[in-house]
Amino acid sequence: MENKSVILVIYSMLSILSLLGCKNENPAEIHFETQSQTNRTVVQAVPNDSIKFSNIVNPWFFRATPSGNLFIYDGGSNEIISLKRHLETNRLQVYKTMTISMGHGPGESIQITDMYISDSLVALADPRISRILIWPLFSDSIKTYKIPMRPYRILSVRDRNILYCPESYPLQKISSYDIVTGDTSSVISDIPLEQHKNNNIYHGSKFAELDEINILQAYTRLGRMVVYKNFIPFIGVYTINGNLEPTIYNKEYAENIQITYVDHNAIISCSDLTSSNNQIAILSHNPSRKHEHVDFYSSDNLSYLYSIRLNGRGHKVALINDSLLYVLWQNWIYTYRLSDEWSNL
Repeated sequence: MENKSVILVIYSMLSILSLLGCKNENPAEIHFETQSQTNRTVVQAVPNDSIKFSNIVNPWFFRATPSGNLFIYDGGSNEIISLKRHLETNRLQVYKTMTISMGHGPGESIQITDMYISDSLVALADPRISRILIWPLFSDSIKTYKIPMRPYRILSVRDRNILYCPESYPLQKISSYDIVTGDTSSVISDIPLEQHKNNNIYHGSKFAELDEINILQAYTRLGRMVVYKNFIPFIGVYTINGNLEPTIYNKEYAENIQITYVDHNAIISCSDLTSSNNQIAILSHNPSRKHEHVDFYSSDNLSYLYSIRLNGRGHKVALINDSLLYVLWQNWIYTYRLSDEWSNL
């Protein structure tokens, strides 16, 4: 009993230090617990670093580029905030901000519902006025593209094609928009039957681009992840039938597209989704619990690896190079250095 009390005191002291912006190179002793109701292996990890940004008001989206820089869309100030990461120290600082004015004019928006990020651009979806805004990094202007069917989620921006999910019910599809010609085609429709009577399932789905040809989708309430492999190079017209066993109705591309499902009862509700070279991190929460978990999966076969428990709720996550997890909470960013050993528990 005394040993447990000592560990609890050490853990509490380190948590307080992390909130004060202190570094923690040697976190408290990590122990593991298996939650039988969700089959989770939980790592009780402490942030290695934390920093507070006074100019962050109300962050809506938090994304990382493949090269490791972070971007925030702040719904309170209507700004895209870019954060540069110093490679030697992993410390962050604000590099540049871009203000998105409210309105219907070029470069303006009414309601942002998603942010996509790459090493060359930031894209924002606005279904209210049917447009996608693109900020070429780090230019001084915003490009505006009028998109049919009110784009709600952005999956990918590659070359001249934008892949997105439209908002309009019941058009629950993944669609492709050609920036040069303005042509739009429906790519995939993937709706389980029991969701037809509810709202558009893509409203409750999160997407991540695993690499240049593979896309990951995590459902909010179904405890399910889906990977569309060999997808990007073969943009065409595909249809997935309404049951849980998808079928592709396009002879030309059917042999190239691979769809993989995985169900895991730890995915109670997907609040955020991020990926890196070999890992996928899903921020999930149970409405009946006070805390959130970050669940890690292998991007190779979608097998479950381990989880990290976060204190409280309302976090956003960004994963970099399988070794760093950045957690945004209000205007604080916490850094977790991940151990390879945790993937082999």
